[in-house]
Amino acid sequence: MLTNIALHELLEARRKELGLSHMQLGVKAFAREDASTLHNIKRGSSPTYERLGQIVEAMGWEVYIGPTRKSGFSEAGVDGFSTASAQQAGYLPIPWLDAGAGKGSSPVSFQIAFLDQLGLQVERLRAIKPDEVFVESGLGKGFVAIIDPLAPRKGMAMWAHRLNGKTTVSMVAFDPPAAMIMPLTNTHAPKLISEISSSNVRFLGRVDLLVRAA
Repeated sequence: MLTNIALHELLEARRKELGLSHMQLGVKAFAREDASTLHNIKRGSSPTYERLGQIVEAMGWEVYIGPTRKSGFSEAGVDGFSTASAQQAGYLPIPWLDAGAGKGSSPVSFQIAFLDQLGLQVERLRAIKPDEVFVESGLGKGFVAIIDPLAPRKGMAMWAHRLNGKTTVSMVAFDPPAAMIMPLTNTHAPKLISEISSSNVRFLGRVDLLVRAA
């Protein structure tokens, strides 16, 4: 998962690469001098997806779900992430975790340069459409999660899991053989899973990217 520290370092490196001051970046992103976003991320605050999207776009990066806007890439013929035409267009299609999960919709695609910057093991990544997103940023729908099904089940991280027929993204604390699904607020109790391999819950993978589908 991309932590606030790693995200800040990534954005700061890109800002310096472009030769922009914090104020100049604010003008490009928000049409006003505003240096608060990067400073807040550095202090540990999580930006809204809309605000982060404005910053990323101002830096010339793009993460999107949907048909590519570059030639040489279409849903037809996409075979995992080995499609030559997609790579020539600068994008990497991520396969869906479950067969048929994305049938009838465009493949999930990211700029190769963006994935390289994050240092993700792209050959292991899969895409899912969670029914709910239940993390610090709030409860919501309409997201696509990019997960690593082979990630080690240890420590605390954002994970996708399937429970009672519903696919949810939430913070999970692993302490093998048990796991604790964390609530969004202190008003709800954590859910203890006594056995990680329990048939009642299926841990799908660690969430490395979470983006709005629309």
